[in-house]
Amino acid sequence: MKMQHDEKRAARRANQGSQGPHVSLERRASPRLPAVDERIWAGWWVDDDEFTTTAARLENISRGGAKVRTTVAPDVSQDVWIRLADPSCSDFVQATVLEVVPTPEGDFGVRMVFDEPCPDEFFDIVTKGYYVHDFADSMTDA
Repeated sequence: MKMQHDEKRAARRANQGSQGPHVSLERRASPRLPAVDERIWAGWWVDDDEFTTTAARLENISRGGAKVRTTVAPDVSQDVWIRLADPSCSDFVQATVLEVVPTPEGDFGVRMVFDEPCPDEFFDIVTKGYYVHDFADSMTDA
């Protein structure tokens, strides 16, 4: 009986690896995807009279939020607006900062939640690298 118990425990440890059991449960209503087009602008109000903008990189995005790298850190709970660096897309997405973490490279990882679900066009450009209407137009031209 003891040998059977020890064998089961050894099997569990082998399955767990050195980091413990891995349970892959997605908490998000929409999955996080890596950014294909990562160049964005981020902006927020510093005070009542000053709005600041900075170039940033989008690391990943879901319909509900994003993780951004920036050299200037907004405050947690700060309202921020992000837009694509491509001037042909002028839509902004409003978000609230959840967490700001300094990185070893000297910039900041900024987690944010969108105030509304990410618009389709913005999401498709970031995750697929093209405008939806450009793709549709190319299909009708073929």
